[in-house]
Amino acid sequence: MKRFFSFHIIPFVVAAVIAYFLISTIQYFSKNFNNSSQNILITEDIQQPSFKYFANYETDGEQKIIFLAKSLSDKTVVLVGSSELTGSSEKLPFLFFNDSILKLIAVGHAYNETFAIYCQLLAMGDYLRNSNVCFILSPGWFEDGKGTNIQAFLEFVPEILQKRIYANNIDEEFKNYFYSYMFKNKIEINNVPLTYSLLANLSSDNNFPIANKLFANKFLPQKVDFKFSISDTISPCKNSFTLSWDSMLTKDYEKFLTTCTSNKIYVYNEYYFEHLVNKDGTVKSSTVSTVLFPNTELEDLKMLLKLLKYYNCNASFIMQQLNPYYYHSLENYTPIMDSIQKLIVNENHYPYFNMFVTDTANYHAGDLRDVMHIGNAGWDKVNRFIYETYCNKSLQK
Repeated sequence: MKRFFSFHIIPFVVAAVIAYFLISTIQYFSKNFNNSSQNILITEDIQQPSFKYFANYETDGEQKIIFLAKSLSDKTVVLVGSSELTGSSEKLPFLFFNDSILKLIAVGHAYNETFAIYCQLLAMGDYLRNSNVCFILSPGWFEDGKGTNIQAFLEFVPEILQKRIYANNIDEEFKNYFYSYMFKNKIEINNVPLTYSLLANLSSDNNFPIANKLFANKFLPQKVDFKFSISDTISPCKNSFTLSWDSMLTKDYEKFLTTCTSNKIYVYNEYYFEHLVNKDGTVKSSTVSTVLFPNTELEDLKMLLKLLKYYNCNASFIMQQLNPYYYHSLENYTPIMDSIQKLIVNENHYPYFNMFVTDTANYHAGDLRDVMHIGNAGWDKVNRFIYETYCNKSLQK
């Protein structure tokens, strides 16, 4: 009898007490939290402002989210990238194309890498369906194999986007990939915000899924309601665009050579002296190490591609290059570059403009303005790729 009491009655009583306190805690927080929390995220339509480019969501975040959703909906080409978008070139796509030719906006700056991009689009839900999205990838994202760092995640996927991912009616596989990242990186954050903690605990890697779901359902919005309709626009292109791409490219190559007369690395003079020349007069260089597998950035790309297929996106991809006069052993990138091309082209059949080269023989001075950022001539090639991908076929119909 004593054994029965010890092994059956006592555990039952302990479990009942724990359950009681758990339910009481949920009810307490529910009463105190729901007074200030909406069950539905209602997002009103906006007429202004209109963005051609924005770096992140730190200011006017709500307006940028709405504008991004509307742009995806009306088939505007959304160009997503990182630091290359912050240059001053008039050839940047969002400056080069005006709305009378091709509707295009751009999003991102340094450290906006694959997982952060995946999350931003995941938050758009059905507004992503049938959209036009072009991605500029960087080789450096894939070199260390670690993926998006937590500081970049918090910048590009702030709480307003995190809540939308939870509240949107999205396949759980996509959500769990998002939750798992948050769970694994929670240890990197001091003073973890409540929303982050609730979402991280929803990861399939965590215990107590029922309790965690109860907390999330009580404290987070259950639905996103954008107060505008999905557009029935078919194409981002307005008029045919006659331009001698080859002539423009030749002129930009010639012009660039006049800006790099001080060096044989083919970077513009000011950059060369400020960033590449050491105090003793020697010139810096960099050697690429072996690109690591398994590679988190590559896994993030796989999930991004799966998301794009799920929403039937009209996606395209551009791979940037690195300056082979500065970077050595670029052939170490070959295995990961082959894997990326196989994923994008062979398996998912998306247009892919691969600018990456491994040696000086195949590099054209002027494609980059420094050791890694696209120059005017490079933007000529990118703009042509974008126009021919999104406009040529639609204007011929």
